[in-house]
Amino acid sequence: MVTNAANVETRFAYIKEVTENTTPATPAFSIFRATGESLAVERMLKFSSELDGHRGERNHAVGGLQGSGGVDFEFSDGLLEDMLESVCRNAWATDTLKDGTTLSSMTLETIFDADGTDIRKRLTGAQANTLALSL
Repeated sequence: MVTNAANVETRFAYIKEVTENTTPATPAFSIFRATGESLAVERMLKFSSELDGHRGERNHAVGGLQGSGGVDFEFSDGLLEDMLESVCRNAWATDTLKDGTTLSSMTLETIFDADGTDIRKRLTGAQANTLALSL
């Protein structure tokens, strides 16, 4: 039976990756003040080009996975430096962040507490590519 998790029982966290697409062995996730997220894992299917006299695709296989979506959050001091580094593709230097070309990745995790059982959605190798600010 599928149970529903209430909003108050949901937590969003992230950790910077040292090696792209690899969550650290003993991760210490940072809780992120997210107000919503639309992260999803999408299967990329590969279809056979075989000609067998039938209409439609003959066979398919999962050719890979990719993540996509967005995260809505409230601006708060101390937790957004990593996200800003990812968007700007550079590291902080003397309280200054400039646009660069260094890619950094992180593992994103949404945890839903459904009747005492944690349901986790984890995306590795995530890279921020846009940031929208509304005042």
